[in-house]
Amino acid sequence: MTSSDRPFETIEDTQAFLAMLSDKIDEIVAEAARELSLHRFERRHAQAWQVVIYKATKLSSHIANSRRIMNELCAVRKALNGIAGVHAETPPTPAKSPSIRQGEPAPGRRCNEPCVA
Repeated sequence: MTSSDRPFETIEDTQAFLAMLSDKIDEIVAEAARELSLHRFERRHAQAWQVVIYKATKLSSHIANSRRIMNELCAVRKALNGIAGVHAETPPTPAKSPSIRQGEPAPGRRCNEPCVA
């Protein structure tokens, strides 16, 4: 599969897409506002442009929320990678008891490596 087949392979790719989408929505709102000012005396046209502005503004709000969530996911990933670095720096110790639960990294293992008990 090429990268064009999987455009959202990383959080950063998704963030870039959402930024472009947000910019495009801003352009649409500005264009609709210009059209509204041109057609303000034509009731049906003015109402239609008001609907466009309302819907685009609502979409912009949803995209802004999505961007915040993607930023939070990125921060969580960085935090987890930091934890992985801490685990990687911990010297390996022999496991004398079954205190390591399934799914937790064994001492000395990176968090993104599979845990083997």
